Amino acid sequence: SHSTAIMANTDWQVMAEDIQQQSAIYEKPEDIKSKQDFVKRWLETIELSSKEEKDWRKDVEEARAVYESGDESPTGTAFNLYHANIETIIPALYNSTPVPDIRRRFNDRDPAAKTGADCIERVLSYSIDEYDFDGVMRESVFDLAVAGRGLARVVKVEELLPDESDVGAQSVECRVVPWASFRRGPGRSWDEVPWIAFAHYMTRDQL
Repeated sequence: SHSTAIMANTDWQVMAEDIQQQSAIYEKPEDIKSKQDFVKRWLETIELSSKEEKDWRKDVEEARAVYESGDESPTGTAFNLYHANIETIIPALYNSTPVPDIRRRFNDRDPAAKTGADCIERVLSYSIDEYDFDGVMRESVFDLAVAGRGLARVVKVEELLPDESDVGAQSVECRVVPWASFRRGPGRSWDEVPWIAFAHYMTRDQL
């Protein structure tokens, strides 16, 4: 046990030295002297973020496996209680499409402000109806219930004209961000988080 303790202590020392070396390279913006440094810095930063959540991500994968086992529990019992609980929680968290309600904050007698509020409300109502907003919310709520992290982001969608000379139709919509495709910088609270990142899966042509 004494030799095991020494080896464990050595492992921690090596890890600490690695972290010190990484942080020493890029302590200040001016430490990045080339494009290679810029890429290396972000790859290392994202890798450290992944390592921080390694155990949590493993737990989530196990929780999803239990949920997806269906009616039969992995323990061999006839009823999967976890699956049933998730199916009960999701409708309680999200059960209907929200109705936009845009108002002037102080309800002043301002016809222009009232017209502006009405326009925003109608645009939001139309936008929600134009795509499967409920589907996005249900997927995000499912990830929240199972993984503890439900994410959706607002994106601008542009369609090129047939001759690709200019942008045609434009819209804004919510899209699901799978819990495994999100990374964040370190922080004790959300306002301290220095950066967030989303994984994108693209073909070479899309890149």
